Amino acid sequence: MTSTSRWSPRTLAPLPVAIVIAVLVSIPMFAALIVLLGGTRWFPCGDMAQAELHMRGFLSHPPLVGAAGRIVDDSGFQGSHPGPSLWVAMYPVYALGGRTSGALMTSVVSVHLASIVAAVWLVVRRWGRWAGVIAGLSILLLLRSSGSDFMVEPWNVWMAFLPFVVMMLLLFDVVAPGPDTDERVRAWRWVIAVAVGSHCVQCHAGYLVIVLAALLSALAVLIVDTRSVKGAWRAPLFGGVVATLVMWSAPIVDQMRRVPGNLTILREHFTSPDEPYVALSLAARIVTSQYNVVGPWLAGPHVHASNDSWLRWPGFIVMVGLTVWAIRRSRGTVERRLLVLTNVVIAVGVVSITRIFGPYYEYTIRWFWVLAAMNLALCLRVSLRGRSMPMVSGRRLVALASLSTVALVGLTTFQAVEGLRLPGATDSRIVSMLAPQLREELDPADRYLIRMYD
Repeated sequence: MTSTSRWSPRTLAPLPVAIVIAVLVSIPMFAALIVLLGGTRWFPCGDMAQAELHMRGFLSHPPLVGAAGRIVDDSGFQGSHPGPSLWVAMYPVYALGGRTSGALMTSVVSVHLASIVAAVWLVVRRWGRWAGVIAGLSILLLLRSSGSDFMVEPWNVWMAFLPFVVMMLLLFDVVAPGPDTDERVRAWRWVIAVAVGSHCVQCHAGYLVIVLAALLSALAVLIVDTRSVKGAWRAPLFGGVVATLVMWSAPIVDQMRRVPGNLTILREHFTSPDEPYVALSLAARIVTSQYNVVGPWLAGPHVHASNDSWLRWPGFIVMVGLTVWAIRRSRGTVERRLLVLTNVVIAVGVVSITRIFGPYYEYTIRWFWVLAAMNLALCLRVSLRGRSMPMVSGRRLVALASLSTVALVGLTTFQAVEGLRLPGATDSRIVSMLAPQLREELDPADRYLIRMYD
């Protein structure tokens, strides 16, 4: 198997380049955050309020589970998403920021920024700085489509999105290692992917099936590739078990401390649903809209919602045809392995979509945006393989890349700031009037039961 990368060797250190690219990509998030912090004080409500409650009690009552969701056991007992890793990830910046609602939004941006740095670093280290620029622009497209709410809201669904990008890039190094990647590095990549994938699942239970599919597929490839090396399979398996135990220690403690434990509630909720599964016709519309060269990952979730008839079919057919062609053409190359992994995960995701029960919400399958964008990028890479680069001088190439970056960053920043409102602005305004009155009536020494109705 040979690598066909034309962006190596790298001439700059990967991490500084990755940080610069990530900061540029994050300008729209910084702009949205600055505008909100400079405006009216935010009083989190609903899902955002439970996020801040988890954060405020982080040290005195360490959270053992994730955000509460539409999750109930067979007796109707309320459950939560699997684990507290999102609270752990946000807490350092939240604490440094003074434990305020503004610090809560800042902590969200910090987690997004860290994920972007990690993703771009993995790309730059493997394929070089120009590939890092392309990866950064691709992430910027995902940010633009996700909107300003994604950038600043401490919502569990959003907190898994960019880490899922990181997990897939880690697994790319596992299934299709570069020339300087040995078995030990591949094993470590898989172990780290287990930790990152666990974070995604703990943020939102909907990631469980596809994360497992991706991790197990990559592990199978790793074991087959290293079967001639005695005991090579032990390191990733042992490391994966350790990473799993560490990442899932809090949910396990919760499961042991109360009845029913949250893991029991999750099991009963997903194995014995009390609502019907989505119709196959709806599942087909979802798949054809998502697995699309101009899908929601590029155009945003609202475009296909209003044009959900024949308009989705051309993009879907092109994506399918391009993928089949790319897999056939890339035989014997790194890209083929990456395409196969990506589409195996997509296939498992398609099956999981048919098992959605109750109302369908597009945000629950945002992982499809990542997979569709990665699949298209790999197909385009295969199409350019073996072809000479355009006759563009170094300065012109830099100028073209700079103009493209400035244009996309400017457009995304404008869209993020235009009409920007605080999360739950109306509820926040109501609470801002009620809070001073309640503060006088509540005793800080007492304990209060808070009920949430979603």
